[in-house]
Amino acid sequence: MRVLAVAVFVSAMLGTAAAQAPSDAEEANRLFLEGRDLLTSNNTEAACEKFEESIALDPAAPGVMLNLGLCYELLEKYATSLYWFRKAQVGAAEAKMPAYEDEAKRHTVALATKVTILKLDTSAAPPNTEIRIDGKLIPPTDYARVEVDRGEHELEARAQGKQPYQHSFDVTSTGAKAITIPALVDLDNSVIDPPPGGTPSSNLGRTVLAAGFGAAGLGLCIGAPLWARSVKREYDAAVANMENPSYPTARNKQHIATGLFVAGLGLIGFGTYLYLTMPASNGTPTTAIVPVLDAQQVGIAITGAL
Repeated sequence: MRVLAVAVFVSAMLGTAAAQAPSDAEEANRLFLEGRDLLTSNNTEAACEKFEESIALDPAAPGVMLNLGLCYELLEKYATSLYWFRKAQVGAAEAKMPAYEDEAKRHTVALATKVTILKLDTSAAPPNTEIRIDGKLIPPTDYARVEVDRGEHELEARAQGKQPYQHSFDVTSTGAKAITIPALVDLDNSVIDPPPGGTPSSNLGRTVLAAGFGAAGLGLCIGAPLWARSVKREYDAAVANMENPSYPTARNKQHIATGLFVAGLGLIGFGTYLYLTMPASNGTPTTAIVPVLDAQQVGIAITGAL
């Protein structure tokens, strides 16, 4: 009988709900009709979804608000139901619709004794603590009376410089329920998460790799001119001894020495780059190396800690 009475009431709301719809009247009315049919066939959750879609298109429709209140009341989500009945009461009063206003007021009075009241004790919490329940910010003026639906909920308290406090709770009955927010723990700035760009172990490996490239490059830079000098001495000695040495062979060896020297410089540069751009403890490079190219200069710029 209860569902039947609701269905009749919803049918009575149809004409005014359509009249209240603004530019999206046709779509809002279609969704309203679908919700009415679903509610009549006891498909309450689906009906609530349709009414929610309808009110999104026409936020000032008291008839849709009333039916949202009815939907959530049937689902025993009394806090959500009260929210919509109160909005319907205010909207109907502004629109000079006394029948809607009286109906909303009647449900509001009846539900006031059924809804679960949550009391938040923040006496131990730091000042300016923000509290959210299921992601919704709770104003400090509501801490003494927070209306919640039955079911599972997530509470989170945050304050600057403090670790967040999280608490899961389950509402299974009406009446009052108290939750105390403890003194939040200070953030430990000495504990740093492993940086996304590298960990201490990977930085050690990078340091060894950079040192290896640098050492190899330095060896080439030192060895290449020594070898070129040795080749030159051999060639000069052969010329002095009238041994008719091969000049192209000596020249090619010196070219190879020059290439080895350039390669050594490249290895030193790459090793230096690996070391300077090694991630710091916060995951960011300690040094930035960028090319510089303008009308006056061409080169590279190095910024950061060396």
